[in-house]
Amino acid sequence: MKKQKLHMHRKLLFIFLMMMALFVFNDSLLAQNSYVQGYIITYGNDTLNGMIRNQQQDENYRTCYFKDNEVETSYSPEDIKGYGTLFGLRYTSQVLEGIFVEVLAKGDISLYRHNDRFLLEKEGELVEIGEDAGKAVAQDSWSGRSNDRYQWKRDLSNLIKDRLTDHTNILLDFTPNERSLTKLVNRYNGSTASLYDLFEGNKSKVRFKYGLVFGASRASILSVGEYSGYNNQNYFERADFTTNGPMLGVLASVTFPRWNEKIAIQGELHYMQLNYATQLKNTTGDYYIQYDDLYMDFEKIVFPLSVKYSIPLGKMFQFALQGGVNFEYNMNFESRRITEEVFQDMVKIHTEPQIINEVNEYQAGLWGGCELSRTFGQFSGGVAFRYYKMPNLYEENELNLSTNRMSIHLIVTKL
Repeated sequence: MKKQKLHMHRKLLFIFLMMMALFVFNDSLLAQNSYVQGYIITYGNDTLNGMIRNQQQDENYRTCYFKDNEVETSYSPEDIKGYGTLFGLRYTSQVLEGIFVEVLAKGDISLYRHNDRFLLEKEGELVEIGEDAGKAVAQDSWSGRSNDRYQWKRDLSNLIKDRLTDHTNILLDFTPNERSLTKLVNRYNGSTASLYDLFEGNKSKVRFKYGLVFGASRASILSVGEYSGYNNQNYFERADFTTNGPMLGVLASVTFPRWNEKIAIQGELHYMQLNYATQLKNTTGDYYIQYDDLYMDFEKIVFPLSVKYSIPLGKMFQFALQGGVNFEYNMNFESRRITEEVFQDMVKIHTEPQIINEVNEYQAGLWGGCELSRTFGQFSGGVAFRYYKMPNLYEENELNLSTNRMSIHLIVTKL
């Protein structure tokens, strides 16, 4: 009866995981893998939602391909004010004539990018800084003004000196790249995030993401107190119950973009197996040796619930910290001891069906971890490291067992 119940659990779990996998990725596998959700802004200030073609960066500067109701339309900078995608890229045609530029920050000073140059705009004044600024004498590509090696520093200083009194120290060892310029502009604007005000109202109130989780865990059973079972041998004080085990799962997260895009509530459902095995040796006198092989096998359903805080690292990478509570259902547990007694030339082997009685069916604990991820079109792929602390695996008399687990996960999320 128990085996039939376990078989049914496994079958239902397998069906559930496959259905979730198809639900997450079916839309992408059906001919929409080259598009991402996005929008365009017309010259009549209307926002049209649809799908934006996922293409190379240099193509984004020239043309926007927009699909609505399976009809694709190409837009040039002369046709629309701008466009954006829901995973963060935003472009406008209102800065340089005839091309789109990427919007990195918007405020009293706005920051844009086009290929290897940055454009800063303040009160109608436009200043250009190249990624190779300070390395060579260059000719300004849009104003025809000759730049010496430090002209870009003087231009940038003039933009920020009215608010940032330490502008001289800031620019002393300043390297003009996307990260440093965005940080400087946000500081000037008194902002902690790059927001394009024109598109802010377009953000959805709630955004859902779904994904798959693959990984492996290294788990240990820890004991407090003494256990007097089986000839008074204290197995859990002497034995090293540590093992590695695979896992497979699904996840769903929700963010509230109009409130804070960096914070998400994430729930996951994992299936995992852990098989512990260890051996103890006891010697009595010169002739008697006893070997005890101890086995403990678990099948678990794991439900980690967490708050996730993401930190953008450029346009494509993110680093995230997360933590929360973890619930585990021990759907199946088996333990056994195989004893081999050696006395002179005689060997006797016998098996005991249990090391301990049934463990607690449900556990609750805490967990935390970090994740590094990168976007690939409609997907995000990441590597996560996590630590789980789970008390109350087993309690009897003076013995209290808990589990610690460290894991590494590969996570694929549909944006």
